[in-house]
Amino acid sequence: AHFSLSEMRAAGRLRTSLNAILPKDIRIMSLRTVHRGFHAQKDARRKGYEYRIYHGPVLSPFLSDYVLHFRGNLDVNSMQEASGLLTGRHDFSGLTSSRSTVSSKVRTLGRSELSRKGLFLSYRVEGDGFLHHQIRNIVGTLLEVGTGKRPAADMQKILRSRDRRTAGPTAPAHGLCLVKVWY
Repeated sequence: AHFSLSEMRAAGRLRTSLNAILPKDIRIMSLRTVHRGFHAQKDARRKGYEYRIYHGPVLSPFLSDYVLHFRGNLDVNSMQEASGLLTGRHDFSGLTSSRSTVSSKVRTLGRSELSRKGLFLSYRVEGDGFLHHQIRNIVGTLLEVGTGKRPAADMQKILRSRDRRTAGPTAPAHGLCLVKVWY
């Protein structure tokens, strides 16, 4: 986020004041002064997201707002193969919302990896920008790969098709988290 102030304030005091009035699930971790023309969204060079999936029988209620609980069988190796096919510069029309109105749907992913740690799966993706529902549509498609509804190679077919109808469903939002923004 970015904002302008009419007068300078000490960053520590400003952070404390803002956190006092924000909802408890939103926190400002750090602040810094930037040039007057800075824009938090338009000046971002790269963003990193993580989508978390719990692949076990019972999900803790403390995690239910932050991870997708998936109980079915999953071929994680196929999901990892499919996620790797998205690295590079591609037209992601087939993996974005059909209502997207941006002029170009070409994006570059420097990272697209699925990993497993115990009962948790983590899809980590970094890129120069993301389209509406792009990551959630990728995860929905990866889950179809994992359940055997489609082969990993379908990711390339979806990219070539540029047709949203060829991809899997949109995964729920509660597993997705913005991890980092590079400026």
